[in-house]
Amino acid sequence: MSGTKRFRPTLESLEPWTLMSVALATVTALQSLTRGQLIWPWSLAGYLGATNNYFASLWRCVSAHEMWYTFGWLVPLGVWNLKRLPKAWVLSAFAALLVALALGAYRDTFGSVARPMFNAAGPLLTLSVAILLAKLAAPLKQH
Repeated sequence: MSGTKRFRPTLESLEPWTLMSVALATVTALQSLTRGQLIWPWSLAGYLGATNNYFASLWRCVSAHEMWYTFGWLVPLGVWNLKRLPKAWVLSAFAALLVALALGAYRDTFGSVARPMFNAAGPLLTLSVAILLAKLAAPLKQH
């Protein structure tokens, strides 16, 4: 055994379909155990969908006061300097924000969707607002 090396699988060496299968089996097992009957993933996905009207749910999410408290000032001030930040950051934050909004509307979470949306885009928008405030304060500093 001196010349042979034993193969030990790592997370990086596993195929994506293997990881997805294990994840799907884990979700199925845990949901079935907690509910006391066999729960298939597709029935769980159907159960989690709150309403039949996705666009009404989307409107409830966007028009909730939590959304306006969180993004009402941040978006108008933050969009001005997004072009100064790396494009990959901006695009990935925007994509994550849209995914959070889409999932929130699917589940009909009302204003609770503002939290994951802020987690996705809030730091970037806040940095953009900080750049704006620094630019506005620069002439005041010179006097």
